[in-house]
Amino acid sequence: MQEHKRVSPASRSSFDYFGGSLSVDGDRFVVGEGPSGGETAAAYVYRFDGVDWNGETTLNASDAAGEDSISPVALSGDFVAGGAWQDDANGVNSGAAYLFRLSGQ
Repeated sequence: MQEHKRVSPASRSSFDYFGGSLSVDGDRFVVGEGPSGGETAAAYVYRFDGVDWNGETTLNASDAAGEDSISPVALSGDFVAGGAWQDDANGVNSGAAYLFRLSGQ
């Protein structure tokens, strides 16, 4: 077996934990990332165009703050679910989950 593609978002920095979780469904995969140094994490969706894997979109929680994460992640069809175990909305690290719809695809 041979490596097909290596992906890494250009806008991230040390200790972002990109790749801490991922999920594949058909011609898409989503990569979750943990928090880093006060930055709010994101999840990244990639799509295979028949030749190569390209970045499709970046997902951010609407109420993310501080060191919130979006990891682990799960992908099914046009839906991405992401866990945010460090979300503080209901107390320190009380957690949350987010569901995103990849509309218009």
